[in-house]
Amino acid sequence: MKRIFLLATLLYVAVACTSPDEQTCPGGGFSIEVEEGRDLVGRIAYSDDSPAEGIVVSDGYSSTITDRNGVYQLTRHADARHVFFSYPEDCRIQSNNNGVPDFFRRLNRTAKGPQRQDFTLYKSDEPAARSFVFIPMGDPQMKTQAHMKRFADEIIPDVNSTLEAQTLPSIAITLGDIGADNSSMFKEIAGLFRDMHVTFFHTIGNHDHDGTIPVLSNESAKDYYLRSIGPYEEAFCPVNYSFNFGDVHFVVMDDVRYTGNQKYSNDLTDEQIEWLRQDLSFVPRDKMIFVCMHTPVRKDAQFTHRNELLALISQFAEAHLFVGHTHYSQTYIHTDFGKKIYEHILSAACGMFWHGTIAADGTPNGYGVYLIEGNTLKNGRYKAARYDDDFQARIYDASCYEQWAGTDWENYVLANVWRGNEEWTVELYEDDVKTKTMERFSDYDRSVREWILYELKYDFDYYKKKSNLYRAIPNSKTSRKKIKITDQFGNVYWEERISTGRQYTSYK
Repeated sequence: MKRIFLLATLLYVAVACTSPDEQTCPGGGFSIEVEEGRDLVGRIAYSDDSPAEGIVVSDGYSSTITDRNGVYQLTRHADARHVFFSYPEDCRIQSNNNGVPDFFRRLNRTAKGPQRQDFTLYKSDEPAARSFVFIPMGDPQMKTQAHMKRFADEIIPDVNSTLEAQTLPSIAITLGDIGADNSSMFKEIAGLFRDMHVTFFHTIGNHDHDGTIPVLSNESAKDYYLRSIGPYEEAFCPVNYSFNFGDVHFVVMDDVRYTGNQKYSNDLTDEQIEWLRQDLSFVPRDKMIFVCMHTPVRKDAQFTHRNELLALISQFAEAHLFVGHTHYSQTYIHTDFGKKIYEHILSAACGMFWHGTIAADGTPNGYGVYLIEGNTLKNGRYKAARYDDDFQARIYDASCYEQWAGTDWENYVLANVWRGNEEWTVELYEDDVKTKTMERFSDYDRSVREWILYELKYDFDYYKKKSNLYRAIPNSKTSRKKIKITDQFGNVYWEERISTGRQYTSYK
């Protein structure tokens, strides 16, 4: 048996509206015949009121696609807080008043009967981007007005300068910990991203969960979790969603299982894996998949649903993971699913929580810049804020640092290559002649350790995070030394500046 659910013209909600939960816009009075068992329905149309067929719509638990009339129908999950669609690659991304992409509507969780939410799409004036620039940003982590000022003065102009040097379309995403346990400032922080010349999507991190709310007696872990994400969703967006840009399908998920009082584990739930399975069922297999989350998935991360996640995304032409959380740089390569799946672990835009200009492994404050061509990640680099594009490493005079002086370290040329991995080559040149291929090893960056212990006076072990260090014994102590870095994309970087002190409170 079917029911007729009519919605008057004035209740037609458009993506172009300024707020996804307050304003309505006039549109066609299209009636929907509600199917038995469905209680979340709507119509997606283009700006000329023609139906948008084949658009993926979800409540965060199950997914469907719009029919030839642009109509979607879902059975709303009891815990669903939003309904949202996946932006198709041929439409302009609209934003709300706070600069957040406008692809969702908040639901009335206590309402009885069917709820209807409509959307309007705007066709792009340009063909869908087959090549574009992708900017992932780890951990802006702003807690105070001073942090926001540094972000505005240092990161925003740098991103805009990077974009001005590009001729391709661009898209960007934060990788969690946008704020820092300060939910009252979330909307103000979200507004900062309006000043960048690119649309920023967002990911929730552990510090974006509201740690101020107490756990209620007899409250389930699930109910507490849902309350903990409330302020983030109010200021930003749902915590699980997807969208398309060019030949890439982006998936964003919350992999922080928050239990209160800054306690959490990193993993996905069975429900998220099922939502992902449904979402990906609508994606052609020749697409590239980018999964954006906050915490790492690599084998030592105790990520229980790792295999299910990687098995799902390995079915596509190419798959990549982008995460933050660590405040250090790493490229982890998963090889046990029939193809290489790169996990790009981005260091923090805030470095060591805005104390200086680096993170604990020596990576400068910054963000990623990746070139996408079709369904291939063609190129990529880490862009250090306020440095030129080629700044990818530091060379150390080991005799200048307490922890290296007086040992065999001072016989080496040492370099911290913050994104180095097993597919990179680092070579030592002396007086412009190659003399050695440098050995990659993992250790503390002792110059960073001294800065943390003696200048920041931090009595904790955060500096123990390993750095991507390279070493070689030169043929001559007096030769003029420089290093040649070749990354997995074939980019070549040269570095010859020798660091002899702790210069991490300013840009030098």
